[in-house]
Amino acid sequence: MRIQKANSIQFQPVRAFYHAVIDGVGDSTDSVGWKKDIYPSPDFLKNSIGNGELYIVEEGETIVGTVRIERFSGLQKLKMQKLP
Repeated sequence: MRIQKANSIQFQPVRAFYHAVIDGVGDSTDSVGWKKDIYPSPDFLKNSIGNGELYIVEEGETIVGTVRIERFSGLQKLKMQKLP
């Protein structure tokens, strides 16, 4: 298993992955409420990739998951404390 930052070349495979998830979940009780090209929209995916926020999880050459890590601009205002 490999986790790497997605790049623009991977947009179509990432989009296809989300479509497969939507198809796989369908109308089951585990539905996430996503609709193809509405959420996540192509622009959302492209922006997430372009901003370096989208990571893909691969097994071999197959995308098996994604993670989006968005930077929180207010983080600098938080006082961090060292945990015991």
